[in-house]
Amino acid sequence: MGFSHDPGPLPFVTIRDADKWAPRLTNGAIEIIGEHGCKLPLTMARVVKIEPHNGCPPHLAHVYRGRRLIAVHLEAMP
Repeated sequence: MGFSHDPGPLPFVTIRDADKWAPRLTNGAIEIIGEHGCKLPLTMARVVKIEPHNGCPPHLAHVYRGRRLIAVHLEAMP
């Protein structure tokens, strides 16, 4: 899972396209990394919870407007 802006330290919540990401998040673990200039190093994170997300954050409108969204709660792997 790539990030264009540094989300800060885990734990955090990220907003994603439900149709694209929900099927990929079933095993409970995912690699996260920075891209497009973000310096987030490759890190393993644990998916704590996935829930529907209503509305689109303004800074993501150009990417996600009109799509079904989910909030993905991530934490550091033990």
